Amino acid sequence: MKRSFPRRSALFAEIAHCAVVCAAISTFSMTGCGGPEEAGATAHGVVLLDGKPIDRGVVIFNPVDPDGTSASGQIQPDGTFEVKTSGSVTGLKPGKYKVAVVAWKVEAGEELPDGTEAEESIPLVPEVYHNSETSGLTAEVTAEGPNEFRFELKSDAKAPPRSEEEEEE
Repeated sequence: MKRSFPRRSALFAEIAHCAVVCAAISTFSMTGCGGPEEAGATAHGVVLLDGKPIDRGVVIFNPVDPDGTSASGQIQPDGTFEVKTSGSVTGLKPGKYKVAVVAWKVEAGEELPDGTEAEESIPLVPEVYHNSETSGLTAEVTAEGPNEFRFELKSDAKAPPRSEEEEEE
């Protein structure tokens, strides 16, 4: 049985998870760096898993347009989210987006009910949704709005089969 250090390991797991999410968002948002930040179109919505709101996670909007900027929104306990671009600017540029939802039930190092630590993270949503290229989730943001999105995820979702070209990479 592993020794448990609840405060230190839970804090470490939360910091590690935040670092991974921030790195992913930073990587995707580099295409929009350099110009002044402007408020974009407001976008918000709800994320459901098998018809019920999920209570944590991040929704990431990745633009189809290579000149676009990625944006993300923290999922609230009631399943709702509001999209923000880098920093605290609310909204995003009108256009088409591929969407990812990243949410973990248990973080690596988090203390479990039996007093042991989780050796690895356990996803809350199927990992197919963690990548905007495999999630099948899309959104079109307009300047006029209302830009209200409802993402209905399924716990039995599977990634689409990979093509031969993808397997060779």
